[in-house]
Amino acid sequence: MGSTIAARRLASGFTIVEVIVAVTILGVGVIGLTSTAAVVSRQVSGGARQTLAANLKNARHERMAAARCSDAVAGDVTYRNVTERWTMSVYQSGRAARLVHTMTFAVDSRSTRVVVDTAVILCRP
Repeated sequence: MGSTIAARRLASGFTIVEVIVAVTILGVGVIGLTSTAAVVSRQVSGGARQTLAANLKNARHERMAAARCSDAVAGDVTYRNVTERWTMSVYQSGRAARLVHTMTFAVDSRSTRVVVDTAVILCRP
């Protein structure tokens, strides 16, 4: 009988309490990683929309700068859920125009961002 007790003490393995603690710690870690992955995914998606909005704004600015100020127009366009609105007004001197450009886009499913940019464009002769 004494040898049986000694054999049990020498047996290797984990107790049920150790296994439960290890599984609990692992579960908390997996939940943390999952929630972090969701946040990163939303941020990457929002960053892609912001990049698209910036590229559209820059392209519009270049088109307006290449046009004559006498062709000054206003307009709006929606492309891939990014709405851009612009107005261009020529200063009295006729040498420059003011371009006001507004971009509206969803950052994520809960919030929308509006970016307003104003620039002065020199008029082509």
